[in-house]
Amino acid sequence: MCSDQLESLGALAKKVRQDLGSFLSVLTNAHTVEEAFTYNMLINTAETLFEHLNSALFLITLYVVPLVPDTIDSPVQNYFKTWFITWYNQFRLAIHQLEDASG
Repeated sequence: MCSDQLESLGALAKKVRQDLGSFLSVLTNAHTVEEAFTYNMLINTAETLFEHLNSALFLITLYVVPLVPDTIDSPVQNYFKTWFITWYNQFRLAIHQLEDASG
């Protein structure tokens, strides 16, 4: 992992925190704005969050997970790769359901 990618991963962590804050803010203020606006903001924020998480997951899976040693009794790398794939799929499904609920 080069220093640019490491810096990118650090920046992505900050962006994810900001995205989560924005998502929470939209939910907190939902009662003060029109419903359609709230749905649009939730979907846009969720998609931005997904993009940032997807980039971070890619870097982690490609560069960090291989650094974790596997053992014969515990294939840790496969566990993490499977976990990240499941997490990715569940998050994508949640965004899809949010989009369906708004439409």
